[in-house]
Amino acid sequence: MKIYRKIMAGLLSLSLSLGLFLTVLLSAGITVHAASATYRSELWILSGEEEALLRGSRVALSEPAYTHPTGALYIPLDAVCQYASASYTTEGDTVSISTGAVLTVGSTTWSGGELFIPPERAGDTVMIPHTALGDILGLRFEYNGDIGLVIIYHSYTTSKTLKVQIETLGELLFDRPTQEKVISDFNSHSGSGVHPRLLADGATFDALRERYVEDSAFGKKLRSFAYSCAATFDSYFKLDALTGEVIWKSEEARLSTRQPYYVYDENGNRLVGQTSYTYYDTERGEQVTVEAGGSGRGDGYDVGGRAYPEKIANKLRELAFAWQILGDDTYADAFYMLATELGKWEHWGEGHFLNTADASVAYAIGLDWIWHAFDSEPEKRDELSAILYDKGLMMGYYSIVCDSLYSGGSEPKLTGKQSTYLNISYTAGTGGWRTINRETNWQTVCGSGMMVAALLLMDYEQYRQRSAFVIEQYLLSNERCISLYAPDGSYIESPSYWEYGTNALMVSIGALNSALGTSYGLDRIVGLDDSFYYTVGIANGRLEMWNYHDAVEGKIDYSSFYLASTVYNDPTLAALRDEMIFEKGMQISLMDILYYDEGLSEGAEPESIPLDFNFKGIDTATFRSSYDADAVFTGLHAGPTHVTHGDFDCGNFTLSMGGVNWITDPGTEDYNVKGFFDATESGRRYKYYAKSTEGHSTVMITSNSSIPLGQKYITNTGDYARIEKFHSDENGGYAITDMTTEYGSTCTSGKRGVLLTNSRSTVVLQDEIEFSSPTSLVWMLNLNNFVRIAEDGRSLTAHTFVDSEKLMIRVTLISPDESLRFRLMDDKYTSKDGKYETVFDSTYTATNNNYPLAKDPVQRVVIEANGVTSFNTAVVFQLLGHEDEIVPYKRVDMSDWSTSDDEWVREANKDIVYPDEVVKPKYNSMHFKKALDRLEAAESMTEIGAILRETCHILSDYDNGNATCAELARQYREYRRAYNLLLRAMNESFDDLLFDR
Repeated sequence: MKIYRKIMAGLLSLSLSLGLFLTVLLSAGITVHAASATYRSELWILSGEEEALLRGSRVALSEPAYTHPTGALYIPLDAVCQYASASYTTEGDTVSISTGAVLTVGSTTWSGGELFIPPERAGDTVMIPHTALGDILGLRFEYNGDIGLVIIYHSYTTSKTLKVQIETLGELLFDRPTQEKVISDFNSHSGSGVHPRLLADGATFDALRERYVEDSAFGKKLRSFAYSCAATFDSYFKLDALTGEVIWKSEEARLSTRQPYYVYDENGNRLVGQTSYTYYDTERGEQVTVEAGGSGRGDGYDVGGRAYPEKIANKLRELAFAWQILGDDTYADAFYMLATELGKWEHWGEGHFLNTADASVAYAIGLDWIWHAFDSEPEKRDELSAILYDKGLMMGYYSIVCDSLYSGGSEPKLTGKQSTYLNISYTAGTGGWRTINRETNWQTVCGSGMMVAALLLMDYEQYRQRSAFVIEQYLLSNERCISLYAPDGSYIESPSYWEYGTNALMVSIGALNSALGTSYGLDRIVGLDDSFYYTVGIANGRLEMWNYHDAVEGKIDYSSFYLASTVYNDPTLAALRDEMIFEKGMQISLMDILYYDEGLSEGAEPESIPLDFNFKGIDTATFRSSYDADAVFTGLHAGPTHVTHGDFDCGNFTLSMGGVNWITDPGTEDYNVKGFFDATESGRRYKYYAKSTEGHSTVMITSNSSIPLGQKYITNTGDYARIEKFHSDENGGYAITDMTTEYGSTCTSGKRGVLLTNSRSTVVLQDEIEFSSPTSLVWMLNLNNFVRIAEDGRSLTAHTFVDSEKLMIRVTLISPDESLRFRLMDDKYTSKDGKYETVFDSTYTATNNNYPLAKDPVQRVVIEANGVTSFNTAVVFQLLGHEDEIVPYKRVDMSDWSTSDDEWVREANKDIVYPDEVVKPKYNSMHFKKALDRLEAAESMTEIGAILRETCHILSDYDNGNATCAELARQYREYRRAYNLLLRAMNESFDDLLFDR
């Protein structure tokens, strides 16, 4: 499996053979650069590929290269000799090269001395380690062990970044078909009139109909899924009692499928997706509600917002599946009525092309599957196909030929505003329409939607040329996103965006394969195969993702695993998905049903999946005790912050123990808030609490005026904090990142590390920071549960209840600085650029971008260090059976960390004495009642906000397993809701609320 390459990556980083260094170059920049032309004088060989790039041309290899356990790459000697204008002969195990070198297969001894590892045989081919190239042939090389690439050359020019390497590999990996080739492949593999052909064919549905009646686990899930698809009919339609014809359930049901009207706020701004709006009219001194006309629905215009036509298109796919499995033509009648209603939309999301793409892919697949239901009325499917062409494919065509970077092809480039189709104003290369040359999930989602739509429309002669052109161009533009997954499949935009972009990409790969017999190398994107293991490594034992950056909380969508198992011949992915669905109870998806097969998991090696991951693509490490639901799971996140969907969160930390997420990440924000994507240093994005440094479990510098955001704003993607040391073995693991650059000009050394030790049961979060002059900082932790801090401030317990059972962790601060203490952050913490909300987040409604909402906050535990030149702390986390259980750890320098065994832990703790104390709550119900009384008497919003913060701390500090607490908590929530309503009604500015100016 290719996961093996991930495990071995990085093992060979020392000098090998005559002092040649292996250069592993990582660059996560997203700026597009043309691949260096120097590759036309070089030999490029990539592990596992049957071809190589020889002086810029693809040539077949006698055997693919493969990785040795040492990390070295074995490459075919004949290919190297061809490049070096040499030759060789073999006699038994003796290999004689025309340069005079003599080797022996299986021996490190050769005519010139000793090799690092011996030559091997693969079939009839002699394979040599790349480390021997300089010795036996006098060649030079660069080697990237993370992706298994060796670049061989005669004379050195310049090292190539990962970005350049990946772009150049496009010459090797992608077939880049012309329009004519696409049409030829369509005619030879499918041809007009052959349906279904998208993701599934007739045989697929024949097999599913047979399995529908099985009394197997899969048969039961298939029946349940088919029933849920059939239920779509009941949501919108019914049978006429007299005629038996399909009719709308009600007029409101029909109108609910229409594009929404939009109402306006008092400033004349359109409000997307709303049917009413309430604001406080200061002149009238009262609240005013504006309603949309009539039913509140109709043909509106989204003005850059999202109209979500895919919600209706997804219903079409469900109806088509129900028709295929259940064979009831009423689903086809409903499909036609719903599809034509969607066709009445003025557009499918002009300002936000993801909507057009998502709607197009679901619409096309649904129409493909239900195609033969209209054999007696072909004019209906012609009508529906025309809708897909006008609302979908043509929009993709425009996005290509109007893009400012479009360099030509078989279609003319259009410039300026285009309004020849559908009276839609299209501005070249701007706004949400621009879908090519994006290195984000936009590219994969939009490319998938357009290519799948084109594959459906290839039936029609009048659409065929343009459909083939769209496929040709989107395949080319999809190469722009290939560095997203390099080198190891990790995904900088967050797990949420992995699932959105990658599942869409896999749908296009599946559809291309089923309709054309090939995906033209799209499945060979570097790191894409390993990215499915990234989703395993970035989630805890309950499959809940670590929601860093703009990710939401919850489980990852693993619905592409069966397809990936098929594409990459990887049975372990199928075994993982089997476990998720049939043992852990995850919901089965449409993609699961289409690609499930009992035989897929045969030969699986789940034991090969490591417990710990070092994701070099995002400089993030994760560790766990096992893959059980209650296992320990922890991680350290470094990497670039100035990225799409990024947070200012370098050094962020996460922790799960006993089936509970103890440390939480704020996740995403409302994308409609003002300036949300203004990620400049003076912009708004990082001033929103959920995006700020302060919103995360990391360290924020507070006294350095040159870093007002709490950490340094870095635009040079090469300077960000990296995981500089990673170790993993059966006893535990650790990761250390160098944060020096992030902490500003006064920091001379800043290290942060996470250690999983004590037989993988104890987690240590350690900081070792030195400053050249007195500096102030705040160490922050988002505890997601009830917190009690010991009287001396050097330890705390956090507890929660799971199925009425109390679970508790103890958190211990170990530091030579005895003045350092844990405390709950009350009120606000002031930095140079203003005041960040610490108890109330800065979430803003789409209704009014100015007003923050109060919510039940996590407990913000902090350690403040003022005017220090050294900050050295170890914070230890362990799940406890009772409150007085001790944590076996004494601070050890990160440079001395070890996991070879636990003897060093015992030795470090032989002199330490822990107090045998039970941390008592500071508050009781009387404190809570008094706070509620003060809320009742409060006269200002500022006073209410302060009391709410205090009340939340009280609520969290004492046991909540009694009726009195439950009633008080209910009253608190009522006050909080009232506070939110008042804030929405007040006409105060964003800056006044957020920065208290």
